[in-house]
Amino acid sequence: MQNANRCQQIHAIAAWDTAVDEAWRSISPGDLLVVQSSSIAATVKKLQRLAGVDLSMPVPAGYPSAAVAAEMAT
Repeated sequence: MQNANRCQQIHAIAAWDTAVDEAWRSISPGDLLVVQSSSIAATVKKLQRLAGVDLSMPVPAGYPSAAVAAEMAT
């Protein structure tokens, strides 16, 4: 990592919820935060809460994202 041009730090944290919390606290404007998760809906909800974003508008039935929106609502 001494000669790395892009990646400056790597922190391995097993619990995704803890990892996202720690990463969110450590980033600055302009930083790139990459989150890999097995549950898109849970990750989006978590990031929305951290960012203070309310995207609670309903998704019309039949849209491809309607299933994801329904999962996020639970």
